Amino acid sequence: MTDATTTKPRKRSWRTWLVAFAGLAVCAAILAVILLPRILQSPIGTQRILDVLGPMTAPGKITVERFRFDWNRPVVMEGFRLHDQDGTVVITSDEVQLSRTLWQIIKDPNDMGTLSFRKAVMNIRREADGKINLIRALGKLIDPKAEKDFAIVIADSQLTVHSPEMPEPFVSHDADVEIDLPKAPKPLGFSLTASGEGARKVKFSLAARGQIQRWTDKSVDIVAEFDRWPFVGSGMGLAATAWVTGRIHVTEGPKSYHIVPDIRADLQWQDSEDLPKLLTAIDRFRFRSDLRASYEPTVNVTFADTKLGLPGLDIGLKGSASDLTGESAAVDVGGEVKVDPAKIGEILAQSDMGKVRFAMTPVTFQASGPVDKKALNRMKASMATRVSGIDLDGIQVGDIALDMKWQDGKVAIAPIDTTVNDGRLFVEPTVEMTEDAMPARVRLGPNTTLTRLSLSPLISEKVMVYPAPALASATKVDGFISARILDGVIPVTDRKTELSLKGDLAFEDVRFGPGPWLLNLTQSVGLPPPPTFSLDQPVQFEIVKDRVIQHGLSVPIGQLTRLDFSGSVTFDQKLDLLVEVPVTPTLLQNVALFRSFLGTEVFKIPIRGTIGQPEVDQNSFDANMKQLGENLKNRAVDTSLDMLFNGILGGRVPRFIPGSGRAEPPPQP
Repeated sequence: MTDATTTKPRKRSWRTWLVAFAGLAVCAAILAVILLPRILQSPIGTQRILDVLGPMTAPGKITVERFRFDWNRPVVMEGFRLHDQDGTVVITSDEVQLSRTLWQIIKDPNDMGTLSFRKAVMNIRREADGKINLIRALGKLIDPKAEKDFAIVIADSQLTVHSPEMPEPFVSHDADVEIDLPKAPKPLGFSLTASGEGARKVKFSLAARGQIQRWTDKSVDIVAEFDRWPFVGSGMGLAATAWVTGRIHVTEGPKSYHIVPDIRADLQWQDSEDLPKLLTAIDRFRFRSDLRASYEPTVNVTFADTKLGLPGLDIGLKGSASDLTGESAAVDVGGEVKVDPAKIGEILAQSDMGKVRFAMTPVTFQASGPVDKKALNRMKASMATRVSGIDLDGIQVGDIALDMKWQDGKVAIAPIDTTVNDGRLFVEPTVEMTEDAMPARVRLGPNTTLTRLSLSPLISEKVMVYPAPALASATKVDGFISARILDGVIPVTDRKTELSLKGDLAFEDVRFGPGPWLLNLTQSVGLPPPPTFSLDQPVQFEIVKDRVIQHGLSVPIGQLTRLDFSGSVTFDQKLDLLVEVPVTPTLLQNVALFRSFLGTEVFKIPIRGTIGQPEVDQNSFDANMKQLGENLKNRAVDTSLDMLFNGILGGRVPRFIPGSGRAEPPPQP
């Protein structure tokens, strides 16, 4: 009895403990389920989760101030920051939501859900090497080979984009970004829409969408559309900002791509005040093409149906470029340029070059060979066209055949032999190249000549007023001129070199009626103007940048004296001249006693203003006249002729009156 009694309580004790343990386990499990969200969102749990995410975002980094987990609600991250490889914040958001609940994550860890941002701030930067900080910061989260469903949605957020080709960052306050990374075999998809204002209050926008088939050879289908997207480009010493609008469609891949761009842009040249108006008139362009590019091991490009439209020019191009990233880069391109004479004439008129009319055959061109400057002697290129019916604001120029060839590292231009009105023009240019094979400048040598061009009021007014300003507004002009270029440099891409021409000008039987300001000039110094003026002395001229400088222009005033001109006229007809009138015996009433010392003194009349409105520098003129009077008076005293000098000369040198057309008469004795 005793044994039986003692055995039963032991059995009940074991069962009790078993039930109690099971109950405790159930309670612990229930407690763990209840407490798991709190454990995960604790500081320790937060750090453990970030440690797990770290390798997935390398070289970027994610920091979160606090997680919020719930079995039945989406995961929330507070104080979210995504840093790039340099530690700079790429995306920041006060609150980010993952569409998955804690229970869904545990049940199906291969479905990572959608990470949603609202009112986020994104700072995207593309480096000069093409790398984008956002892509690098997301790391394996957007690995094209990842086999987990994942998506990122960024809505109604601020986007700032920095890129080397942009003059200012793109800033949008309504950007939407979606990145969809489904499991195979579905393609990766993405979209971006954003609009905003630049620092100059220029509104521009960008929209891109596409798919990347990660599991097939034909892997890309991307469309990018943009409106007034800013782009900065430079080359050949020039720089401009283009506001680009258009569309680019990219297909195929992954090692070869079919690219179809259709782009138009408005241009704004930098340093436009220092550039010729003819260049800045190119204020827009349109580019369309059908490109095929491949890489591996090197980049090769072929292009067909390529069109570049500029004001007055339509350029058609086709060809190929090979080994662009290798050591044997080469091109084989050709095409033609169609010219719109009416539009070019309009541009030239806006560039202050007057009315220009002409006809022109399409410019054909071809180039092939290596593009490495060390092998340029193997490059071959040619260009040809013919210009006819040339009318330069009333000046007729004969047909011009342009034929240029580049071979053996040298550029040869066929001599130009044509007519200007009834004169003969012969030009033999040579092209000087830069070290990097750009046409730096065109040089004109002593074989460049103009022979026996007949003068007319039109040629005098449009051309001859620069080396011979005395012909301004001249009437009844006749005779011939011939000119020779001794040395000339016309810059093409070398902005450090200024336009420079040196030459001489010869007059043959030139007679003309004076214009108003030449007539005024002769009268103002008390000279009776002859009915007809003549020119017979050669003139040396030099063009430097925008200024024509001349020496030697001399206009005889009968047997009395002459007007000797020196100085310059700018292309916009501003004057900086000095007219010297020698004091001759006949000028001072041909007094015989003065012959021993006259002929060495001159009136000096400095003239400023413009061809249309010349003005005398009165202060300089008065100082010159005072000095002249002192010189003559001192000489008269030295020869004991002081009284005679005062009696004859006193008050007889008239004062020049600008614009009056007459001289102030000397006082009567």
